Amino acid sequence: MSTFSFSLKDGINGVNNPSLDGVFSYGTTAGGFTLMDNYGFIGSIISGDQIQAWNVTGDLYPHIGFENLQGNIHVEPQPFPTFGIYLHPGAAGAVVRMTVPFALDANLNGLIQRASTNSGNENIRFSIVKNGVTLLNQFIDPTDGIVPFSQPANTLIAGDVIDFIVRFGSDTISSDDTALEVTLDLSYTQIPTPIITTSPIDCSTTVINGEATFLASGTTASLYSGATLIQSVLVTTVGYNGIFSFTGLNLNSYGGQNLTVILTKAGDTDSLPVNIAVVNANCGVVAIATDKYYTVAINQPVSGNVNLGNTLCGMCLAMISQLPDIIQCLN
Repeated sequence: MSTFSFSLKDGINGVNNPSLDGVFSYGTTAGGFTLMDNYGFIGSIISGDQIQAWNVTGDLYPHIGFENLQGNIHVEPQPFPTFGIYLHPGAAGAVVRMTVPFALDANLNGLIQRASTNSGNENIRFSIVKNGVTLLNQFIDPTDGIVPFSQPANTLIAGDVIDFIVRFGSDTISSDDTALEVTLDLSYTQIPTPIITTSPIDCSTTVINGEATFLASGTTASLYSGATLIQSVLVTTVGYNGIFSFTGLNLNSYGGQNLTVILTKAGDTDSLPVNIAVVNANCGVVAIATDKYYTVAINQPVSGNVNLGNTLCGMCLAMISQLPDIIQCLN
């Protein structure tokens, strides 16, 4: 069984909402769930409370941002927050949503802190919600300091939705600056299916890149032509994704064929295979050594006939890595 741990803040970015893989999104509880559509500076640099964060265009609150990015000087402690991500609810709650990409088990552990302010010390309400059902719900006061929480043993399937929500508490909507850190400890038995990020792929391609979500260390990515292994590489973890690159490739002899990528790890079930179509374009040429010299495109029909030692061929097949006089006549 593979295990993978990461921080919720690794799911936050300032460019794409939802994330390109569809796993994370940031929004509000307005209307059930409303995506935040704007990322930039919120507040006033003059008054010292400018935050770089996501929000819904035209609405100052709620907003969600990163730690220690020109924070609000009117809260304590300073700097704030010192961990995790920064959330500030309004009339609606601030939500970080994770959409589960494949079947797995998850233990959720974390820390939350409500800052104290010079404009009020109201509490906030923190919730973890799965598919609309509340798993954890607690009120946090500024005087509580940093509060740990835990929600263990969650069995999840593809498409399950986990929401981490910060709302205003049992009092007024005011100065609810909140720090949130969640560590997600995941386990699974079937390795997730990779996505190939290089496109298009043709005979001239020398590098093929791919990735998969929540890949554990020790996972191997392998590139095949049929049952023949072309190359294997170890996966590298970046954030919550595993990435891999097949490099130094020579695909001249694979034009018009399908290659396959599979992820493997000892003790786990292999990923589902992903097929890669190699476009029959930009394929190399080979000079044929006979009584005359001919140039024939690999796997491409020859214009007219080619004389190979008194044999007429309408098509020739050659491996670019082989000597030019190693030729297979196909007709």
